[in-house]
Amino acid sequence: GRLAVDLLLLRNNPRLSIEALRETVSCKQLVLDGSNTDATIDRLKEEADAAGIPVYVLKNNLAFVWQDRVR
Repeated sequence: GRLAVDLLLLRNNPRLSIEALRETVSCKQLVLDGSNTDATIDRLKEEADAAGIPVYVLKNNLAFVWQDRVR
């Protein structure tokens, strides 16, 4: 099956591509935390942008503020 979530938190430099991840999980927004390297964040942001998935990066932000804009 396929899991559908509003937010998906990715951490610790996942090697999986967004395309491969979308085979089992669909999300409305992707959150990347500070445990990811800059290179991983750049790669995931690029892949998510190409897939039309909004991304929020926690690395230089202190917190994620939930807003009802995620639909």
